[in-house]
Amino acid sequence: MRRFFSRAWLAAAVALASTAINAANYDETLLGDLSGVPATPTTWNLAAGANVLKGSAGTSSDYDIFSLTIPAGHRLDSLTLDAYQNQGYASFLGIQAGTTWTAGLGWSVDGNALLGYDLFDIGFVGTNRLPDIALNGNTIGPQFTPPLGSGTYTMLLQDTGSTYGYQFTFNVSAVPEPATLGLAAVGLIGIARFARRADRVQ
Repeated sequence: MRRFFSRAWLAAAVALASTAINAANYDETLLGDLSGVPATPTTWNLAAGANVLKGSAGTSSDYDIFSLTIPAGHRLDSLTLDAYQNQGYASFLGIQAGTTWTAGLGWSVDGNALLGYDLFDIGFVGTNRLPDIALNGNTIGPQFTPPLGSGTYTMLLQDTGSTYGYQFTFNVSAVPEPATLGLAAVGLIGIARFARRADRVQ
């Protein structure tokens, strides 16, 4: 009986952790350079878990523009800068809703067309950039409060002064439905009570 409940707890833990396994990664060295064309960004479909983006960008010869989709029923919880190599400059990451980049490039980026943006450098490695992106959101149009909900967004990574290397992790999780949470809680409580009774019988 005790073995049965141990297996039940293990199955529940695996089910809860399974969202961290199915992530989608994009590495420019393996999958090719991200698009530099605003009208045709590289498409990237995120999955539940840690989605890693690794590449390089910078100067007018290499903009990195990609359209990312957060699946329905999911959200982007954090956007962590894992690694950064540059010559002491700060680099730019901007985000807007939709499937194309319409806010301009270089020094001509229109902040009013963005959901938010971030200027980051090596001092921000290991930090979640999503709150700062939201903080720097457009003051006259739609903004967001983290986490970022499901949908399609387009991002620009650029540096007008030099080329830089970067790695980000996009952490995505399922949005728990109230009914699902209630059922899961009732189920876990039931298993715990059943396990206690089984221990008393033995």
